[in-house]
Amino acid sequence: MDDNQPDNQPSIKIFVSTHKPSCTFASEIMRPIHVGAARSSWDAGAMLRDDAGDNISELNPSYCELTAQYWAWKNEQADWFGFCHYRRYFDFGETPHKVCPWGAEEVDEFINPETQVLYSVTDEAIRAALADCDVITSQMYDTHLIPDPFDNVVDQFDANADLRGEDLVNALGIVSALYPDYAQDAVEFAQGHTMCLCNMFVMRAEMFDRYCAWLFPVLEMFCQVTDMSGYSKEGLRTPGHIAERLLNVFVNHEMRVDPGLRVKRKQVVLYHHPETPGPLEPEEAGAGAAAPGAADQAGEPDASRPSPEAGAEPADDMPPAAIGEGNPLRRVVDPLLPAGSRRREAVKALARKVRCR
Repeated sequence: MDDNQPDNQPSIKIFVSTHKPSCTFASEIMRPIHVGAARSSWDAGAMLRDDAGDNISELNPSYCELTAQYWAWKNEQADWFGFCHYRRYFDFGETPHKVCPWGAEEVDEFINPETQVLYSVTDEAIRAALADCDVITSQMYDTHLIPDPFDNVVDQFDANADLRGEDLVNALGIVSALYPDYAQDAVEFAQGHTMCLCNMFVMRAEMFDRYCAWLFPVLEMFCQVTDMSGYSKEGLRTPGHIAERLLNVFVNHEMRVDPGLRVKRKQVVLYHHPETPGPLEPEEAGAGAAAPGAADQAGEPDASRPSPEAGAEPADDMPPAAIGEGNPLRRVVDPLLPAGSRRREAVKALARKVRCR
């Protein structure tokens, strides 16, 4: 148990993925973690790093904030595990706030004590929100109700110029092959038009362990059978984008097999200027430092197509690490799919077949 853990209260750890300096809320629960640390020159001081212990930090350019999730799974102990981003946090309160046009997300400017109270991001509010539930995700995003609507979640994925709908279908096929009990959930998700996004959630520890043991073999197999050598920088983040969708398949399955599962859907707040707690004076903004938000502009996703958040930007001469024999993810997937086994070859064949459709 942590030294700062209140007596007789569950241990809650919510990891805040970041790859550059940003403001944080005062909290014992929320723990900033430097993602992509193995490939980064940024000195984050005493901040947690995703390249310590058992880790996949090298895969951050493709796995995005999932390198923090894997690190926490393998190296941390708690009763609850949660994840958010350096500029996206949950609103843990009960008061609805105005959302942006494509729905499910509030927008504000700065991370500071005022917005911490306004959006209930205090430790007390977090504990209160978790007191009567088993899992929290972001609110559901409806592809029918956005300004540029889509028939289903696969069409929405495919509409992003850097993503390919066949990759999502491929991954859902791998889910069905690896875990036949999830086939119904994968199909229903693909045909549906609602989903939670942003790879943000808070779960009880036992559910988090099941989720990670389920998710990472799917992503590892997807990467083994998918040639991403011609993908754009954003396209190389496809595993992170896919994981956003797979969280839905997992939670939907949990709800189907356990009708008593208590799930809360919370609004997410996007902070436009996480690097400063308040407006800069004009002379400060022009005094050699980049104006607020400038560092994000080149890679800012289309607001109608949310995407994974926190990832180290790889240098042009540093392609994402391949998921090969020396990667720790192999230790996760190999017990399920031993090398040379009929099941492994069947999954590869299925993935290739789906990808060619």
